[in-house]
Amino acid sequence: MKTLPDPRRYAPFSSNLLVNLAQQALGQGCAMQHGKPVENLSAAIAQALGAGDDTLIEQALAESTSHAVFRMLADALDTALKASGDAALHLRIFAIPILLVTGGRGPLTLPGVVTDIGELKKLFELHGTLGPMKNFALSSALVCAAQLAALKPSVVYRRSRETGRENFPPLDLPPGDICIAGTEEEVHLRFVTGVSVTSADAPGFTETAGNIGVWGMPFTKALAAQLGQPGLSLLPLPRPPMSHLQALEAGRFAESELGFQLFLSSALRKFRSRVGEAEAVVTACADGCIRISLSSPFEASSSQEYAWVLQPGDDIAAVGNGIFSLLEECRVTNVQVAETVQPVSASH
Repeated sequence: MKTLPDPRRYAPFSSNLLVNLAQQALGQGCAMQHGKPVENLSAAIAQALGAGDDTLIEQALAESTSHAVFRMLADALDTALKASGDAALHLRIFAIPILLVTGGRGPLTLPGVVTDIGELKKLFELHGTLGPMKNFALSSALVCAAQLAALKPSVVYRRSRETGRENFPPLDLPPGDICIAGTEEEVHLRFVTGVSVTSADAPGFTETAGNIGVWGMPFTKALAAQLGQPGLSLLPLPRPPMSHLQALEAGRFAESELGFQLFLSSALRKFRSRVGEAEAVVTACADGCIRISLSSPFEASSSQEYAWVLQPGDDIAAVGNGIFSLLEECRVTNVQVAETVQPVSASH
């Protein structure tokens, strides 16, 4: 399998305490050998969360000196946010990534709100996914990735420890309208957020609803019926519920992957109906994108391009595997790969 260079730029140096602790942990070797440095990192993140020091955490993620450092920081933060603490009850915050595939009608704007969130909640109850939950709530807002990413870690940390209340409403995040540009197929990423409350040693909603085969199709049908408009093709594709940080990473990766699938399918149909097989060039660009260009030697004006925007937590090997595997499945045999990171041309 072909490989891609990583075009993302990392900080050459950081004085951030959390970055330094992550570097020390990585310097100890494999995960089983991290020992004390990992404990120090976990304690420092917990202290920052308790003190509401979001600046320290956000600076650490922004100043990661490598992908491995970012990955260690992000995983340690996610673990700290999911920790139950000393309370008998554990409030867990989760998000369900939803890929909305639209087509057939546009331009059009759909309100980013589930009109009957009670129907979706009842759906989970009917399919036995709530398990031993003492309280369960879903937000009616379809939240965009930018709003979910803007959620402060200390807010999630404090909220997860609010178990002394009778009611546990979901996070108050604004809905993100779904702006459909045209009639071609498009993919839009949104999230349904929620909270579940169980005893500290019981499984949460991310575990009890982890098998999407149980509830995925009824969920898709219910949401499509609520959001549908005459003449609009709408297919909501939910992913399993996860912590909000994991959902954000998984959702963004899935959005890029599905977006590439839709691009490739549409572009190849056009090439094959007009000029025959397309040639592909895959390039890692200095702006942090992987660009896949399709062209034909018989018609230069038919060239098309897809830009896969890399997120900080993306595994470059997984991205490459997804791109090259799909090109192979679609019988694109002439694939050229740039071996080094390339500057971004004026046409981009």
